[in-house]
Amino acid sequence: SAHGQRLYTAEQVRRLGLLKQLVDLGHPIGVLTGLPVERLEEMLAPNAARASEVAGPMRVMVVGDSLVRRIAASGRDGRALQVLRHCARLEQVGAMADGVALDVLLIEASELDDAAVARIAAARDIMRPLATVVLYRFCGSATIRALRSEGCLVGRVPAEIGELVSLCRSALAGQGLPAPEAQAGPVAPRRFDDQALAAFTAGGNRAS
Repeated sequence: SAHGQRLYTAEQVRRLGLLKQLVDLGHPIGVLTGLPVERLEEMLAPNAARASEVAGPMRVMVVGDSLVRRIAASGRDGRALQVLRHCARLEQVGAMADGVALDVLLIEASELDDAAVARIAAARDIMRPLATVVLYRFCGSATIRALRSEGCLVGRVPAEIGELVSLCRSALAGQGLPAPEAQAGPVAPRRFDDQALAAFTAGGNRAS
């Protein structure tokens, strides 16, 4: 703009929204960035169709104080989430095992490490939701892979409650997460064979 601000078109904002949804579902950004908007929509369409079958507000249990406050203050967007149970920490989930029927177990954590995987799996086994969504601010890739292998939908804490609702509906729809190897595309051919690599290593050893 004349004031030095960067301006975006509605189409660019729409594309970024599609990219954000697909990345949250586990697709690598490197694969998505070169795809046209129509292809991005196609990738979301089967999931959206299944998610639309979920009628009425989703019955959720929230683990995390800040997230439950955001839902309560979100107005119309938050009405799609009916918070039936809430606790601050995973360790408190066991005290709430009263047989309530849950659609989504929604877990928010500032930091996640490998030790959290077993605790999250235990909380899911106690509450027995239809789907589990894990949101983080900082998390290692190995922990993310471990949680996804447990059947959790894992993503960064969304900026908007509307995005959170979409994630919950995606989890209920059973969005499959392809393995990282399947997403990465064709593997580039090796530049050097084993003999050449051995020669490089030997040369480096002599130099040292």
